[in-house]
Amino acid sequence: MRRGRGLLTVVLAAALVAGGIALQRLGPREPEPAPPGTITTGAWFCPHGGGDGWSGILEVANPGESEVQARVTSMGSDGSGKPQTLTLAPGTTSRVAVLATDGASASMVEYFGGWMAAGWVLVAGGDESGVAAEPCMPDAGRRFLLPDGTADPDQEAWVVVMNPFGSEAVFSLTILTYQHPPIRNTALTDFVLKPQHSVAFRLNPEWMGTVAGEVDASLGRVAAASLGIASGGGARSVAGTPAGSTGVVLPGGLDDNNASVVVMNPTEENASLSAALLTDDAEQTAAGAQGQGVEAMSARTLDVVTSSPSTIELSSDGPVIAASRRTFGVGGDQGATLGAPAASADWVVLPAVGGPPYDPRLILANPDEVDAEVELSLLGEDGLGESVTVTVPARRTVLAPTDFTASAPLAAVRVHATQGGVVPVFVSYSQDRAGYAVSLGVSVPH
Repeated sequence: MRRGRGLLTVVLAAALVAGGIALQRLGPREPEPAPPGTITTGAWFCPHGGGDGWSGILEVANPGESEVQARVTSMGSDGSGKPQTLTLAPGTTSRVAVLATDGASASMVEYFGGWMAAGWVLVAGGDESGVAAEPCMPDAGRRFLLPDGTADPDQEAWVVVMNPFGSEAVFSLTILTYQHPPIRNTALTDFVLKPQHSVAFRLNPEWMGTVAGEVDASLGRVAAASLGIASGGGARSVAGTPAGSTGVVLPGGLDDNNASVVVMNPTEENASLSAALLTDDAEQTAAGAQGQGVEAMSARTLDVVTSSPSTIELSSDGPVIAASRRTFGVGGDQGATLGAPAASADWVVLPAVGGPPYDPRLILANPDEVDAEVELSLLGEDGLGESVTVTVPARRTVLAPTDFTASAPLAAVRVHATQGGVVPVFVSYSQDRAGYAVSLGVSVPH
């Protein structure tokens, strides 16, 4: 399978792709005056990966009341072009094409003058097919947990690590698996990643079973995400998380009513799980995960029968965990989401569609004990669009009105809970339902 020029496979644990990136740093832009407490500058880090013949899109949305300037830099093993600049009007969503023809492809979005949300959409090409979508990460850091690997011989599990900064980073990748000790291969220990470079690792030798990755930087800061590719067609993305939690909320739906939940335990203590399934009319035990154990420094896959829409709520008895929910669309494409540790009142949910025709659906999970009253507003190409109000009962999962999201399939949605909180995801079909993707909302900072 072709993964782009410059990609190398390392037996047992990894394939390394080093890409020379020359980030052209423009001078700092003075932000417009803003009210106290608002975020006016920042960056999004998007280690999305890609492949031979793939295309990439960055979805960017501005939920604020003033315009935001943005600078987008695409990175790959063959170098980078000039940064793209754009102005994002208040209440709008825009799509930016980025490099995705290299397995180590990554992008960075810098913004000035106000806060904005960013996420990626990958459309597989060449010998591969499928759509993958995920929010970008608001911070680079020293540690990332990546709970979405597999050793299925019909799938490839990749980790993409980017260093967009002006000094080198040194990091190690530990592979956690089921019923085997953690794998710390010498090729993946104290790996030096040059400034403005990215790299991709393949994680799935066949004997391992479930695999998950942990990236730890001893020098500098990086950002990391996972990319799954099925040989029979299908792609999925899951962003890394800098820290685990004792609970995770995993909404989803419009799939084949089965979910694979990959749970990793990066601690030195064994963990026991409690699991609930929150549907649109009931709460019940998630039988495939309830009471299951995850040993220290290991990862395992749990199969849960679901309905649509539904939310899998996992809780650990003490040790922190990280988990992802993986499902299949009706056309066989895969979707995955990292989920969130808790509900929140304010989100921007970015569209997760590839090519037309588009069919986006917004799912809202309420894991709390009080009903949530939620205002949904479209962030269209030309500004704020239609708004609706939805009630999400306590401990339930609901599908937002279909005609609301269908009216502007390329628009992000601003989610604001006037009471309680929710965890939203876009579950989207595109390319005549051959592409299926799940993308978690982006929590809006205050």
